[in-house]
Parts: sequence; structure tokens; C-alpha cells
Amino acid sequence: MPANAVCSTTQFRFTQKTLPRAIAIALMVAGSAAAVAEPVNPNGGAGANSFFGIHAGSAGGDPGTTIGGVNGDSGSVGTGAADAASNTEPLGGKPYATGGASGGMGGAAEGVTSGAGGGGGGATTQVFTNGYAGAILATGGSGGNGGDGAADAAPQTFFSSGGGGGGGAAAMVVQGANGSVDLLGGSALLGGVGGNGGLGFIDTFAASGGAGGTGLSVSGTNITVVVEDSAVVRGGAGGTGGMADSSPSFGIAGSGGKGGAGITMNNGYISVSQLGSVVGGDGGAGGTYTGLVGKQTGLGGVGILGHDLNISIAGAVSGGLSGDGAIRAEAILLTGGVNQVTIEPTAQIAGNVVAAGTSTLRIASTVDQTLDASIFGDYDTPAQYQGFTTFEKVSSGTLTLTGTTNYLTPWNVRTGTLSISSDGALGPVGGDLTLTNGTLEVSGSGFTSYRNVALQSVGGVVQVDNALGNLVLAGAVSGPGGLRKTGDGTLTLSGTNSYAGGTQVAAGTLVGSTSSVRGPVQVDTLGMLQLVQDTDGELSGFLAGTGTLVKDGTGRVTLIYDNSNFTGTTFISGGALNVINNSLGGNVTVYPQGTLMGDGTIVGNVSVFGNATLSPGKDKPGTLTIGGNLDLKTGSTLRIQSDSDGQHASKVVVNGSATLNGSVASVEANGNYSTATNYSILSAVGGITGSFSNVTSNLAFLQPTLATVGNDVTLTLVRKEVTDPGTDNGAGGTTPTGGGSTGGGSTGGGSTGGASGGGSTGGSRPMTFADAANSRNQRSVANALESLGSGNALYRQIENLADGQPQSVFKALSGESHASTASTLRTGADTARALPLEHFRSNLSANLLAGAPTAQAGTSDMGTNLSSLPSSSAKPMWAQVFGTWQTFGGGDAARVTQSTSGLFVGGDQAVGGGWRAGGALGYSETRSRAGEVSSRADIDNYSATLYGGRSFAAGAGKLNFLAGGSYTWHDIDSRRSIDTSGFDQSLKSNYSASTSQLFTELGYALPVTGALTLEPFAGVAWSDMRTRGFSESGGSAALNGEGDRNTLTTTTLGLRSRTAFALGKLEGTLRGTVGWRHAFGDVITHSRMSFNGSDSFTVAGVPQARDSALVEVAADVALSRNVSLGLAYGGEFGGGNTQNSGMLNLAWKF
Repeated sequence: MPANAVCSTTQFRFTQKTLPRAIAIALMVAGSAAAVAEPVNPNGGAGANSFFGIHAGSAGGDPGTTIGGVNGDSGSVGTGAADAASNTEPLGGKPYATGGASGGMGGAAEGVTSGAGGGGGGATTQVFTNGYAGAILATGGSGGNGGDGAADAAPQTFFSSGGGGGGGAAAMVVQGANGSVDLLGGSALLGGVGGNGGLGFIDTFAASGGAGGTGLSVSGTNITVVVEDSAVVRGGAGGTGGMADSSPSFGIAGSGGKGGAGITMNNGYISVSQLGSVVGGDGGAGGTYTGLVGKQTGLGGVGILGHDLNISIAGAVSGGLSGDGAIRAEAILLTGGVNQVTIEPTAQIAGNVVAAGTSTLRIASTVDQTLDASIFGDYDTPAQYQGFTTFEKVSSGTLTLTGTTNYLTPWNVRTGTLSISSDGALGPVGGDLTLTNGTLEVSGSGFTSYRNVALQSVGGVVQVDNALGNLVLAGAVSGPGGLRKTGDGTLTLSGTNSYAGGTQVAAGTLVGSTSSVRGPVQVDTLGMLQLVQDTDGELSGFLAGTGTLVKDGTGRVTLIYDNSNFTGTTFISGGALNVINNSLGGNVTVYPQGTLMGDGTIVGNVSVFGNATLSPGKDKPGTLTIGGNLDLKTGSTLRIQSDSDGQHASKVVVNGSATLNGSVASVEANGNYSTATNYSILSAVGGITGSFSNVTSNLAFLQPTLATVGNDVTLTLVRKEVTDPGTDNGAGGTTPTGGGSTGGGSTGGGSTGGASGGGSTGGSRPMTFADAANSRNQRSVANALESLGSGNALYRQIENLADGQPQSVFKALSGESHASTASTLRTGADTARALPLEHFRSNLSANLLAGAPTAQAGTSDMGTNLSSLPSSSAKPMWAQVFGTWQTFGGGDAARVTQSTSGLFVGGDQAVGGGWRAGGALGYSETRSRAGEVSSRADIDNYSATLYGGRSFAAGAGKLNFLAGGSYTWHDIDSRRSIDTSGFDQSLKSNYSASTSQLFTELGYALPVTGALTLEPFAGVAWSDMRTRGFSESGGSAALNGEGDRNTLTTTTLGLRSRTAFALGKLEGTLRGTVGWRHAFGDVITHSRMSFNGSDSFTVAGVPQARDSALVEVAADVALSRNVSLGLAYGGEFGGGNTQNSGMLNLAWKF
């Protein structure tokens, strides 16, 4: 035993009955792999073969024989320090190795279980601090072989298992921090081989082989390891599993030991040069039965193992093979943290590269290479590269990805080119693409990608090779960098993008819109920028270059920057290109359906084809300057607008010559032309050739004419002419305005004169505003507007209306809602008459109740004892909540909807001689709306009513007479919005009105049965509504209203019914009414108004129905002797008007 070896001499005694055989065997196996680290011995001497083991014997008896123990001590390792080959430099290039001692053989006991073989000794290794540099040949010490199992003495009843082989040692161990290991060419670090497992005797377990040692073990942090050309780092092979002697019973052979890792390291950098290699050790072969097949083989060792590593591979990295050669271990296994693996084109990777944590795989293509995208995948898939979270293309070459992958592979092209022919090569769409000074190349016919693209500060390139190919990037393109388009094919940007570095079209076509193409934009000679959009937008940044700009789609693209550095050609084939404030260089051609507009400068020539438009200005008049020549081809249009003060119109200034080849000048409405102004619309320094073939306009009242004077074309507008047929007055006819010299009185006779002068020959006159009106209200307001005169802004606004606009404008300006409000107010005022009379009518016809004195006798002069008289069922005091909903239509005015709700309280009493008199007070709130003319009125109504009457006995029934009067005051808050044809005004006013009413009714109530009474009736009501004057505010269309008076008389014929009913203990009354109402007088209300400075005009509101049908249904229930509760519905229908009302009333007596 070496002097420095440590062992224990403690002995343990067991009897035969202490432990079952199975437990003894398990303990043997558990203790079979002990290893002891000792100083290395370059001579590799073997230790002694056995040490102290378990003492077997009877408890407390003869100590027995000492044999190899169940957990036998391992063999001793060699002693002595490592020696230099030349005695001048440690490890001076000479190979060295140390070995662990083999374990002792298991010993036998007397009649008890025998001990297992001792475990093989573990080898030691050389340790370096903070690194190493130079050429080195080092082999880690081999593990000792495990001791064989043993049997007891004859008759060999008990047997022991073999000991496990010792683990091989690392060839080199590096500790410390911030150092480096530079293995120069010719270096070799070979991990120690694991010891073989011991023999399992007869029917016991054979032991496993020891694990191979690591080639290079780095336990420090921030260490750099460089494996130079021709340097090798290899893990040691695993030991062979122990053999099982299966005769005569059974045995279990040991597993082969696992191969050692090539390099184990955390938190550092590893570089493997082109001719360098890192290899995991092979696994050991499984042990065999005597003459039979072996057991499980050992797994190979990982090439590089660790976490938080930055690895660059240009050489060979391999995982070791299993003991049977069937399975290769991972070439690289990253167990977590933040990692980066760079694969150079010369790299040779045997085995999978598996990464956990946040790991980046970088493909460094210094030369062109092709990879199938399916090699990238998730764990436990056939993919070679598993678990990486990001992927990068670096170096100047081209990496072509073929095939597809279902694994999320976010790519960052840092340098060089990444070439694909399908989006599937980049994985699922959730994996973004980042271009950091790299190029994405697309071959084939192209495809559509919805993945997001990020352009880093140095920008990126998209190259579409096939001239017929089209790559559509439908995701968001963002980032601080710019985009460069190359290749003959087409790149389409269809998303909403925000990249900030601008755009260059070096070759091919870039298709996009102002929301997808970010400026500034450089279009080179071989490039084309095609802006296709159906909405309006502005190009961000300036435009420059010598290429081609195409505007397509129905939308408008506005160029707001100075684009004079663009000297290429612009084609407008759809929508509009708007050049404002600045210049656009080069020539511009406008094709059919296209428009060139703006108030900037076109540096070159402009050609406008048929069905295309040149429109100086944008949404207002402006001057468009053309530096070269202008060619307006046949069928082209020059569109003209005027400014708000009417002093200027759109104009084209041509510094060259202008050719007018039968083009058309179009004068647009919604400007503010003046009939007193001549507008210059085109001037050409180099002269004008040809003329406009026509001048068109969509103006309703003005007719444009053109004149060419020298180098200028001028526009003049006058009122349109309309036919004036004259009139046939029976004495030969009048002379038509503006013509009709034949006829009139010259021919005489009426017939000849009338036909010739008045009707047939006719004449013409300037059109008036009223000629465009199509109703009486519209004509009335049109004449008032005409009276304002041409100096008035409102007049000019009307004069510049487009065809089809005057009718809606006249209706909006008429203020007809004020007249309609007066009409609807009368309906609200009717409530002040109808509600009190309904209660009064019930009290007139009230029956007498027996028992108590009559409360309303009014006969204090009677000699009769009042206590003996019956009491009345009348309920003189009442309160009623009501709501009504009305719709009014017909006539010239817009349809009106109205709702009213309120409360009335009232009462009546006997006043003597059978007469009763009463009164009521009420408040209601009305909301009136005329949606067609955007008008509303909110009205507060305050009412007072006086009434009286008497019931006369007449035959079998009673003749009921009622009469009264009411007065209602109305506070009106009116709002009108005029938002049509260039008008945008909100007008408001507050004013008041009052309604006075007189009414009477005569009915004959005839009992039909004991419970049912029918009452035919006739009634007359007269109302006088007076509206006070008002003045609106809010704009030029504000009106001044005069005080108006409208009277109306109605007659009503109808039939009422009343019947009593019982509801449990409650008694009630059902009432119903049908009738016909006829109105005469001011059925249509009128309001007289004026604009500021205009003549007065009168408009009509919604009409009252001349004839309408009435229907009412009501129910009252006596809640007690003195209190009743009622519900009622009333409706009136006729003449396009409807009125519905609901009422809740409470009546009581006292």
C-alpha cells in the first residue's frame, strides 16, 4: 500500500441470519465504483490487489476470515509526481498517463454470503490555473478495472458480484477565471479510458464499466478555448461491462461505461479551427454471458457540453458512438443559459446540436452553401439542430434554404444573402425576419409572406430574381433601417409599415402605397416605384433618382417635399398625383382615368391623354407651373375652380408652349365665381396652339365661356339663359322677355298673336334662382335669396351651386320648421281643452249615491234635511298625467315627429240651478323634430282652462251642454343645422307663442241598459295662435321671423259609450269614443321671414288634416268611495297625420 493511501481497518461482524442474500448483493453493487484521487505517476504503477473487507463470522464469536468486502475498497493508484520528459519542462510535449489501480477480488466466507470485488481506482489528472498555451499531448489516466466476484469455499453456496470499473480521468483541467487555453497544432488531449467492470461469479451481477474521462474540463469562468488546426480533444472511451458467468444458473452482465465528453465548460468561448476536432468518447461494450450475447452498451460522450457558451465551429465536432456503434451522442449539448453557436462552411458536425435556454444558431456562409430547412426543429424530432430560439445568417456568402420546417425559426440576416423560394423555408409566420445589412433573396415565382420584417439601423436588401416573380410582404416592416430593392422581379409591400431609413429601388419594381413605402425614396434607372392605392395619402420624404414613378389606383397621392432631384419619368394611370408647394422633376404623362393636380411645379413636359385630367390646385384653386411644354390631347380635361372671394381661379402657367388638341375645359362648382370677373386659366410663354373644343360646367345657374387672347386663355361666367314663352292675354300676347319680336300685339286677334308671339316663337331670359325650385316653399325662399344681390356672400354661394343642389339648399334655408312648429303647437294646445272636458263630462253624468249628504248640493235654501239626501258620485278634483306621440306630413314641408308629456290638475263644482263650473291648470313639455331639414324645437307649454255646463233631462235621456275657453303660453327653443352643398351652419333662436281657444259641445246621453249609456254628440272649437317675432343667430343663413297669426275652427261629430263593470270588489267604468273631425280656416300654418338684407318670404308648415277620424278608449276604477284611478288612450288619424296619446288620471272628491 502506498504511504499516502487512506483506508479503514474497522471490521463489521454479521451472523448467517442477519441479512438475506438479496440485500447483500445489492450492497455489493452499490459500493462497486469507488475512486481515489492521488498524485499522478508517469510510470502508471498498479496498486495492491486487495484491501480490508467485511469480516464474516458468527456474532460475538470467532472473528473468522477477512475477505474482499461487499463494498470492497478500490485499488490503489500509482504514486509520485508527473515527470518532465527532458527534466526541463513539465509535459514537454511527451504523452503521459496515470492509471487507477484495479479492485481486489471478492473474498469467501464460511457459510455466509461472499464479498463483492473491489471497485476500480479512479485516475487523477493535471490541473492548470487560468489557462494554458502551447502544443500539448496529454492522456487522462485510465480507471482501474473492477475486481471480480468470488465464491465461498466448497461447496460454493454463496457468490459475490464484480466491482465497477474506475472512471477515466480528464486529460486537462483548467480552473480560475478570465484565462485562455490555446491548443496549438499537433496537440492532443485524450480523456482516460474507463476501467472494465468486474466478473459476476456464477449467478450474480457483473459490474458496469467505468465512464471515460473528459478530454478538457474547464471549471473556471470566462475562459477562452481555441482548438487550432491539427489539434484534437477527445473524450475517453467507456470501460467494458463485466462478464457474467452464467453457468450453471443465471447471471447479469454489466453495462458498458459511458464515453467521456470532449470538452465540458460553462460561461466561456470555444473556437474549433478548420482542421481541429473535438470528439466525444465512445461508450464501452456491454458485458457478455459466457458464450452468449452481451448486455446494454454504454452511450457515447457529448462532443461539447455546458451552458452559457459562445461556440464557433470551423472544424469537426462529433458525439461519441455507443458501445455497439448504433447511436451517436450529441455533438453539442447546451443545458441552459444564453448561448451562441456559429457554424462555418468547413464545419463537420457528427451528431445533433441541442440547445436549451436562449440560444442562437449562426450560419457563417463565407461561400455559397445550401441547407434543408428541415434540419432545424424542436427537441425529440429528427432535426439535427434542436431547441434554438433565434437563427442568424452571417458572412458574405449565400445561404440557400430549401424545403420547409414547422419549427419557429426567427431569422436575422446580418451579412451576406439568405436565399429562399418559399415562405415555409423560414418556418411558421410567427418567426420574424430581421435584416441587419443582409439580403433576402427570393427565387422562383414568388409568394406572399405575412411575417413581420425588421430593418436594423444599417438597413437590409430584398432581391427578387425572377422578372416575373412577385414577393408580397403583407406583414409589418419596421425598424430604424432602410429598404433596398434589387433584382428584376417585383416586391409588393401591402402592410402598414414604419421603417425609418427610407427606400431605394435599385432594380425591378417596388409596388406599394403611401402607408407601406417609407421615404425618402430613391428610384434608380433600372427601378420602378408603383404606388397603388384607393385612398388618399402623402408620400413621406422626398423622391429622387432617374427611374420611373407610376401612380395607380383610385386614391390620391400627395407629394409634399421637394422632388426636383427626381429626373426620371412619371406615369399617372389611375387616381391623382398631387404636387403641392414644391417641384417634381422629369416628365409627366397622364393616362386615361388619371389626374395631375396641385400648385407646385413640374420641371419637365406634361402630356395629358383623353379621359385624363389636369387640375391646378387641390381642394381649392391654385396655380400649377409646367417648366417644359404642355400637350392636352383630344378628350383631355382642364379642371377649373375658383377661390372663396371670387377674385381668382385655377390656372396653369406653362414656361414652354401649350398645345390644345380639342381638349375640354371643365368648370367645377362649389367655388365662388363672380359674373363680373374675367379669369386667366392658362398662359404659355411659348405660345398656344389649338383651342378647347368645349367648356363644360356642373354649375346650376352660371354658364362659362372661354376666349384666347395672345398667350392667355380667359374664363368668363354669366347667368344661364332659360326659355321665356311669354303669355297669351287674349289681345295678341305679350312680348317675351329677351326676344319674341313676332306676335305680341302686332298680329292681333288673340289667336294668331297668342300663338305666334306668346307661345310658339318665345324668347329667353337670364335664369333666376326660382327657376331651379320645385315647390312653393322653395320658390318663395329662392326669390328672397335673389333679392340679396350679387354683393352678398349668401347670394354668391347660391349662384355657385352645382346642378341638383338648389332644391335641397332651398329647403334647408327656408326655415319651414318654424311654420311647422306653429302647426304642431295647436295640437298640444288641444290638450288644454280635451282633458278638462273629459272629467267635467263624467261629473255631469255622475249618478247619485245613497246614504251620506250630497256634498255638492248647492241648495242651502232648500227646506229639506240635507242628511236625508243621497250624495253625488262626481269626483270634483282630479289630476292627470298624459303623453302624446304625433306624426305630421304632407304638403311642401318636411315630415315632423313630436312627443308631448305633462300634468294637468283641475276641479269643478255645482254653482246652482243644476249648473257646474270648473277650471284646470297644466304644464307640458313638447319635443318636435324634422329630420329631413335637421331641425328641432323644444317647447314648454303653460295652460289655463275655464269651463262649465249643465245636464238637462230630455225624455229617457239627458241633454248635456258644455262650453269653455283656454289659454296656453309656449316658450320655444329652436335649433336648425344646415350642412349641405358647402353650407355648414348651426342656427338657433328663442321665441314665444300663445294659443287662445273657445269651445262648446252638445250631447244626448241615452241609457240603453242599466249599465250601458250611449251619447251622440257635436262639438265646435275655435283656436287663435299668435307667434311672436324672432331672430336666429349662427351664420349668413340666419332668418328673421315676423309675428304671425293663424286661426282654425274644427267641428266634431261622434258617439260616446259608457258602461259599468265590477272587478272583484272594485267597481269601474269603461268609456269609448268614435268620431269625425273637420277643420277649416288656416289648416296650413304659415310663417313670414327674411334673411338679413332680403325681401320677406312666406313658407308653409305641415298641414293640419282637414278630415280625421277620432278614437278613444278609457277605463276608470273606484279605489274607494272617494278616489278613482283611470287609464285612457286616444288617437286621431287623417290627412297623413297621426296622433296617439296615453293618459293616467286620478280623481277624488271631498
